[in-house]
Amino acid sequence: MNEKQNIKIFSDLCRDCMEQNKKLIDYVEGSKDIEKVQIGKAIRILKRLRKSLLELQKEDSKLTKYIGDPVQYQLILKPYKELLEGIKEEINVLVKGKFNEPEH
Repeated sequence: MNEKQNIKIFSDLCRDCMEQNKKLIDYVEGSKDIEKVQIGKAIRILKRLRKSLLELQKEDSKLTKYIGDPVQYQLILKPYKELLEGIKEEINVLVKGKFNEPEH
């Protein structure tokens, strides 16, 4: 894996976070009969998503330092990837039926 691949992994992760953020916002704004409980869940997920993005930005200096070292690079990004996968699953459960997404 070279530097370009590492940069792509990082940008894909950031883009994925932003897409999940938009999906949640669309869900809340597009639901006429949304319950307060669902709004509360959406807000909690959004806060965690934002927090992980801010933490990811703080890792930027480490990522730059290890851009040529794929092993270290992957180790730095791994917790964020895992967190995002969990958040994506929560979002899918929350918006299930609204967007008619197939189960994985």
